[in-house]
Amino acid sequence: METTCKIVKNLLQPMITPSTLHTHPVTLLYEICQKNKVKLESRDLWKETGEVEFMVDGEFVGRAKYRAKRVVANNRAAYEACHKIIRKLKLENPEDNESGSQQ
Repeated sequence: METTCKIVKNLLQPMITPSTLHTHPVTLLYEICQKNKVKLESRDLWKETGEVEFMVDGEFVGRAKYRAKRVVANNRAAYEACHKIIRKLKLENPEDNESGSQQ
């Protein structure tokens, strides 16, 4: 009975908690740009090429292509752009800053 209780307890523990959730890449990109006062532009070329691009202060930072769904292309481009702008701005972990400001 004790072994069964341990197993069931572990199975019932939440797998998704506030500490395991990550900020959506599009949201994170917009927040980083706003906090650092940089101009973010997006180019939606999805109808023509299936691509979405992001520019920060006129500099290309992210592009993704996914013909099946625009939202997937947008999310992937934002994810790439986030990583490039984080490196450019030398931000350690922007999500740590987000969780601190929400409390």
